[in-house]
Amino acid sequence: MKIRINDYDIILPFGSAIYQSKFTKDELDFLKMLAEDSREGENASEKLVGNIQTQTEPVVKDKNTQERFSEILHPHIVNYLTVDQKRQKVMYENSIRPPDFVDEEDMQNVTYDLGSGPWFNYMWENEFNPLHAHHGSLSGIAMIQVPTEIKNERYNAETPNYETHGDLEWVDGNNHYKVIPEEGSIFLFPSYLKHIVYPWHSHVERITSSWNIFNIDYPNNKIEVAYE
Repeated sequence: MKIRINDYDIILPFGSAIYQSKFTKDELDFLKMLAEDSREGENASEKLVGNIQTQTEPVVKDKNTQERFSEILHPHIVNYLTVDQKRQKVMYENSIRPPDFVDEEDMQNVTYDLGSGPWFNYMWENEFNPLHAHHGSLSGIAMIQVPTEIKNERYNAETPNYETHGDLEWVDGNNHYKVIPEEGSIFLFPSYLKHIVYPWHSHVERITSSWNIFNIDYPNNKIEVAYE
């Protein structure tokens, strides 16, 4: 099931919710610039599971760059947490002692940290991310550069029953949900939710960024909403 809310989607293929939205052109241009600056960043491969030759930590030249990155992510994180709280209100509707919830207007003031920060994946043909989960409460993926050649591979494939060229897929028990990534997309999901990124065969580079969200602290000393 997919629910459209304003300019984002909440996807509910199983119990865990997946958030999907799009960056504006200006936001995507900024992310592309940051990705280019970060090509020579510190190697992050030893910390990650991806079968990807080039995975780097971001090169942040100044405080404004760091703040801009946070500003781009924040509305999406607030959207996810707001919807997650609404879902939990329904769950606890008849509970004798429901948890404390945050007023929606106060949700804008939620705080959190990105741990060691985002990292960038510069993927080429035949590289992939095996099935894995992340640390933290929430995780995110940004599709910064997605060549059309990857999507077009499925139309020329000889086995059309379940094409996976460059696809992103989440797995929860025996259930799974797969998307064809598009440039400018952002996804948020609970960090425990396992996912996989499939390889492709065209000689093109796809650039993505990922991050984890820790220490979510709701305003007015409200109790943190428990995750599923």
